[in-house]
Amino acid sequence: MNQNLKDLQMFQNFLQADPNVSADFKAAVVEVPSDYETKEIDWKSVEVDGVDPKDAPDFCDAYFAYGCYTDGTEISEDDLIQMCTDYQDTLAEMAYESLY
Repeated sequence: MNQNLKDLQMFQNFLQADPNVSADFKAAVVEVPSDYETKEIDWKSVEVDGVDPKDAPDFCDAYFAYGCYTDGTEISEDDLIQMCTDYQDTLAEMAYESLY
């Protein structure tokens, strides 16, 4: 993680801990990028679930159920949900491959 990102996270932690700072100000001042925005996905670790052969070829019920970043950190549930939107073609391809 680069120093600027560390500094931002430290500042955000400071704001969160101070009871004199309003919630609106805390939310508006610093938005630290999520792991999803800053880390590389280890696609070999990603698992797909909800695959129904009747849904082929779009597999509308399939979703990313688990995965890690290349540094070994698990991908959060919120980020897995976002991946379903951002990587629809990859999801459909992985769902199809999981059938065979």
